[in-house]
Amino acid sequence: MSHYHADNGRFADNAFINDAKEQGQSISYCGVNAHHQNGKAEKRIRDLQVQARVMIIHAMHQWKDAATPQLWPYAV
Repeated sequence: MSHYHADNGRFADNAFINDAKEQGQSISYCGVNAHHQNGKAEKRIRDLQVQARVMIIHAMHQWKDAATPQLWPYAV
């Protein structure tokens, strides 16, 4: 990979930036709350949420007494 486009979190650390420069790579950052700038990651997150929702709904239909919405974190 020759270029990174990341958020300002861990990727803004000096160690990461220096290593990227040593490897001949560049980096740019998303703006605050600019989720539209990272379409691939946002699409994957949405896909995971949809799949988890489907699993919970299916489980609630199959096992009414055992499956509850509180299982949502485990589905994701």
